[in-house]
Amino acid sequence: MASFVAGRFAQAAVWLDLRFDDAAFELEYQRDRQARTARFTANAIAFSALLWGAFGVWDSATNTNSVELTRFRFMVAIPILLGFFALTFTPAFRRWPNLCLLLFVTAASLLAIKQLLEYGEGNPYYLSSGSSALNFALILVFCIGLFPISVGWSCAVGAIIILVYGAGVSVFTKIEFAEVSSYLFNLTLIFLILIFTSYGRERFSREEFARQILQEKERNKLSSFLSSYIPLNLVADHADRSAEAFGEVTLLFSDLVGFTTLTEHLAPKHVLEILDMIFTEFDEAADKYGVEKVKTIGDAYMAIAGKSASSVNHAKAMVEFALHTIDIVRRVAEKTGYPLQIRVGIHTGSTIGGVIGRHKMTYDYWGRTVNLASRLESLSEPNRVHISEATYWRVRDFFKFEERQAVEVRGFGLMRSFFVSPSDASGKGDVRSG
Repeated sequence: MASFVAGRFAQAAVWLDLRFDDAAFELEYQRDRQARTARFTANAIAFSALLWGAFGVWDSATNTNSVELTRFRFMVAIPILLGFFALTFTPAFRRWPNLCLLLFVTAASLLAIKQLLEYGEGNPYYLSSGSSALNFALILVFCIGLFPISVGWSCAVGAIIILVYGAGVSVFTKIEFAEVSSYLFNLTLIFLILIFTSYGRERFSREEFARQILQEKERNKLSSFLSSYIPLNLVADHADRSAEAFGEVTLLFSDLVGFTTLTEHLAPKHVLEILDMIFTEFDEAADKYGVEKVKTIGDAYMAIAGKSASSVNHAKAMVEFALHTIDIVRRVAEKTGYPLQIRVGIHTGSTIGGVIGRHKMTYDYWGRTVNLASRLESLSEPNRVHISEATYWRVRDFFKFEERQAVEVRGFGLMRSFFVSPSDASGKGDVRSG
């Protein structure tokens, strides 16, 4: 991963121009950054406007000599900030955020010069005071320190602010350079500190984006590998592309809890080894209980029982298989030390099966039974088998149950459902309220 991330910057022209070598990758990053930072930018502007307003109220209440500065805040700074806040919601800003900021800074700096001259009680030398320099320093900190722009645009923004201030002092005050050089030096020092901060922020953002893309590619590769694994009996039994209707079958969906977190911290090879360990035992258990594996999608496992006429009580077989998978995951978690758990959902009903796809054919099932089994899995709890009422009536004499409060199932409405207690048949038929 480190070499992948480092390679993204291998041919950057200069350190001020941080860009990915791949133009398409760079464009994807720019779009992602704009989407992530649009709301942050608007919030930062709104916060700055409130902060300037609060300072204005405080100054007017505690310092009678701060009339000019208070006027500047309420008549120049805050209106400009509010205008820029409104601009962040326009298509122009989403398309050219850096250019919009540059225009905003230029306008704000020029208006600041105008207002400082106007409210300096007729004294142009007020422009060279510490209060005036402080206002430009605040503009500098806001634009470069808060606004998420690239290093190159940060340099352009800072240069405009310092040049406008320096030119304003030079033109309107006619004072010696030495008299105002300390303010210019301080502004330049603040500017350089902010540039290095901007560089670090930009590089970290790009490296984090590259890592996320790499992790996503690895997850997709792993998911593609697992989903392409189809049991050989499905390939042999369903070579034709015709759909089949099954009057009553039992479908299971399960999903590993905590697995996604592991993929973010473990190497793909190690993740695959853990999945292979779990799913291999799942497959062996499926053969033991007469259950047929349908497919795996990432860390999800789908199985069906009751397709053949020899299936005496496919619902019971599926519940037994589900309880066995919980034991398997517990053993693997204890062996590896990873906090893995499993959620299981089961429903009994009719479904349709058939071969889908042309170049990468798979035999799959669809219909309300499939959807409900999947919904029950998502509404289940870790290391619990969650079954529908239809399944309950077929297995009520074999297990203990805990009836849940009626749950709202998306696409099905309010439904009764049950958790299977992890016990044997000694308490058959027992149901207690959840």
